[in-house]
Amino acid sequence: MSQETNEEGMMEEKVESEIDEAQVIKNEVKKKMQAEQEYAKKINKVLKNNNKRHLKPANVFTHALEEASNDLQEGLQFLQRLEGNHELVFTEASKYISKQGTVSLLMNHRASNEPIKGHDFQVYLAHVANLHFQKWLDSKGIEETYQIDVRNSNQYPSIFAVYHDDHEIVQFSVLQQFYGMRKKPDVEEVLLEKHQSTLKKIDERLQLQTLKVEEQVSKRDHPMKHYKGIKNKLAYLFMNHQKVYEVFNKWVRREEKILLDLKMEKEREIQSFPDFLERSNNQRSYMEEVEVFFQELGYELMTEEHKLY
Repeated sequence: MSQETNEEGMMEEKVESEIDEAQVIKNEVKKKMQAEQEYAKKINKVLKNNNKRHLKPANVFTHALEEASNDLQEGLQFLQRLEGNHELVFTEASKYISKQGTVSLLMNHRASNEPIKGHDFQVYLAHVANLHFQKWLDSKGIEETYQIDVRNSNQYPSIFAVYHDDHEIVQFSVLQQFYGMRKKPDVEEVLLEKHQSTLKKIDERLQLQTLKVEEQVSKRDHPMKHYKGIKNKLAYLFMNHQKVYEVFNKWVRREEKILLDLKMEKEREIQSFPDFLERSNNQRSYMEEVEVFFQELGYELMTEEHKLY
């Protein structure tokens, strides 16, 4: 009896032990599941916060860097080819130099502790453009002295310009491939018509001003002719005639001064027109000569004047 009792007791202890172990395992599983649920909640919360902040995935940045790297590589290859073929600055700069990556890298790089500015780069491009332009001038047998340079040193990017004796002839952009002539002179026939029209207007003013002078002289020299009515004539008899003469004489001098200025204006117009006509014809000739260069390149003629500054 005692032996059976002992066996039963051991059996019960074993069962209880197994139950305890099962409970421990169950508790551990439960804790693990709770931990996983808490972790999932945290992840979801993080994802929600990231969505609120519009967080971009890593591939967005790697793709952007890859594109920038490609742009820089293309810019580098272009500059290397440009050394051997200066015409490329006119035909291909718009494809590569306009890329912000290339320009930004140049402007942020330091050589010998000196910053490279955007203007330094466009001065170089203008220099290369001028080398090709001079070669073209030689090929056409053109003896006039033209020069390409950056138009505005305080602006980047700036358009370029063709100069003749420090005077702008044509403005152009290698980045947008257009050219224009901001103030193209009229043809000689139109200039002559404008000159004659100007002289005619001055003559009309001269005629009117001559009549004004004559009227004031008549008032000064013959005041009684201009005093109408008995009261005015009686008043004049008691006036200081010398003072009246001086007053009218001031008016005469004033009108004569205006008349003299008009005569001088006419004389200046006549004297200056031949030189003006010659300069205008030369300017127009220079523009037409240089325009051929850009027409051969297939550049667009820009008619919006504000883009030529």
